[in-house]
Amino acid sequence: MVAYGSTLRRDDGVGHVVAAEIERLALPGVRVRALTQLVPELVEDLGGADRVVFVDAAVHSDEVQVHALEPAAPGPVSHHADPASLLALAISVGVEPPEAFVVTVPAFDLSVGEGLSEECRMWSDVAVDRVRSLVDR
Repeated sequence: MVAYGSTLRRDDGVGHVVAAEIERLALPGVRVRALTQLVPELVEDLGGADRVVFVDAAVHSDEVQVHALEPAAPGPVSHHADPASLLALAISVGVEPPEAFVVTVPAFDLSVGEGLSEECRMWSDVAVDRVRSLVDR
């Protein structure tokens, strides 16, 4: 599982909260990464995985959403990537990408500060359940 977002922008850090809970559960065979942003170096981790679940905050969303991902043509290689571009980058360097999903969690407060809003915290519990169901398959 790869979670990303800024813990210094309130609800944008929800992926880190979900990652911490998944890590606490110590699910067999599940590796957890929590990052500020997705970076090309993650391609190495993708190569050894059967499935990857990306978790991120989403503004203008009213529920936790789960979407299957397909590789998308990567833009310029930089330290700002999206999950579909990482999958495409993996292919371009000869790494077979795993089955991939993105779980997005509603974000309500992206102001500078730490800690989740009450609404986002509620949805983070739902996101943990969704991630568990994806990794248990």
